Amino acid sequence: MASNREAWLSLLPADPRPALLASDEPFARFIALTAVLGTPEGDAEVRSARKAVVADPRVRALVDRLPVWESGFVFSGHNSPGFPPNILRLLHGMSVRAGDFPTIERLLDQMLRHQADDGRYLTPGGTTGKKATNWASLPRDHFAILEVLLLFGRKDAPNIEKKKPSPWATARRCGLLRIFSPVAGSVGGDS
Repeated sequence: MASNREAWLSLLPADPRPALLASDEPFARFIALTAVLGTPEGDAEVRSARKAVVADPRVRALVDRLPVWESGFVFSGHNSPGFPPNILRLLHGMSVRAGDFPTIERLLDQMLRHQADDGRYLTPGGTTGKKATNWASLPRDHFAILEVLLLFGRKDAPNIEKKKPSPWATARRCGLLRIFSPVAGSVGGDS
């Protein structure tokens, strides 16, 4: 009988794990090792795959696409692939971690500097797709920013805990109910 971790293999015509582990894409190897095989990130083979991810030119190209958060860049909305929290989330999923790239560290520090009085993290620009003239935040913007701050180790940054709005209070205030990221919900608050 297959374990729960291997039950999905019966749904496929062939086991994809050897191909994933042999991939020339280091992020595919990292995901296969950690998410598929359950190997801890401290394992030597996983550390080697992660080192290759950080050196990979495709990963570096993604990092190079990250704008300066202060710059007034234009993006089409929080669902845009160009929205910096979305790029950061993708990079984290590919095994990029805190401290790997100074560009990421600067961007996260810039994100921390823009917070509303009620604790919401702000994005440049008040109108989707328009040049930034002020700072604003939709609830999804805030949680996307908060999630990447937490994923990249900013849990103890000033104001993360003190000024973070409750996801439930935000949902009530905005008249919406949705399932929030388990990462963003794990920080605390009055929920």
